[in-house]
Amino acid sequence: MAYRQLDGVLFRDLMDYGIRNLSNHCEEVNALNVFPVPDGDTGTNMITTLRNGYGAVKAESTLLYDIARQFSGALVYGARGNSGVIVSQFFKGVCEYICAVDGREQLNCPELTEALRKGVSYAYDSVSHPTEGTILTVMREATEYIEKSNMGEGSDISDLLRLFINRARISLENTPNLLPTLKQAGVVDSGGIGIIYFFEGMQRYINGETLDEVGVSTSAEVIDYSKFSRESRFEFGYCTEFLLQLTDAAEPFDSDAFKKKIETLGDSIVYSLEGDKVKLHIHSRTPEVILAEAHRYGEFLSLKIENMS
Repeated sequence: MAYRQLDGVLFRDLMDYGIRNLSNHCEEVNALNVFPVPDGDTGTNMITTLRNGYGAVKAESTLLYDIARQFSGALVYGARGNSGVIVSQFFKGVCEYICAVDGREQLNCPELTEALRKGVSYAYDSVSHPTEGTILTVMREATEYIEKSNMGEGSDISDLLRLFINRARISLENTPNLLPTLKQAGVVDSGGIGIIYFFEGMQRYINGETLDEVGVSTSAEVIDYSKFSRESRFEFGYCTEFLLQLTDAAEPFDSDAFKKKIETLGDSIVYSLEGDKVKLHIHSRTPEVILAEAHRYGEFLSLKIENMS
């Protein structure tokens, strides 16, 4: 079956199959996770983020712009981990393009290419210091390849996905040459292969394949705290993540000044301002300082701090 237009129902079904396929490869993606720290949760974070967005899509929705709006909002607010926040920003850009035309019901391949380009731009802009050899590189190079292919209005979405996936695979194999951490570990980038599995899931739907979802274990990881003592070395600091609601009762908020301050307090920063809400992911040895800085401007809607060691 030929698909030359992306409508709301197709968009929803493609997201569903993308999440299913990624879920089926979750443990593989987690096992490859060595950058920025080897915490083995890239696949889990991507799936949790995407499921949060998909879960917000109302069953009765069929219009493309309506589904894109529902998906994007929940995706960004529910984003988890470095990889999850980057993926949420990528799809936010895609959905922003869809929603830029009020009432838009379909996208052809040239428009879909432009949506992907905007997604890449949003993903890069959300990262304080973008690192090549990661999911960012894979998404960008695959999208640039589609742009150079000059797909016409009558092109099939299946061909667009095939070109994206093929080029993304080439980009993925090159990630160790761009990021020494990957080469030292003898792996490719975990986020990069994660986004490929997501797009391959979409391709499988287009091809009419049946795809069961094995799913991700929901059981909590058991940590042996007896391994730590007074002499333990804690090398990685804390993965700190929050969604902050800006409030009128707090100090006036300056986004640029806040970003500049936060950049002095940690790394692996992924930041976005969503209306009157701030989403931040950061690795830092002083999460208490970051929280105090953020708390000046509002109240935390969600908050997570994990010792990465």
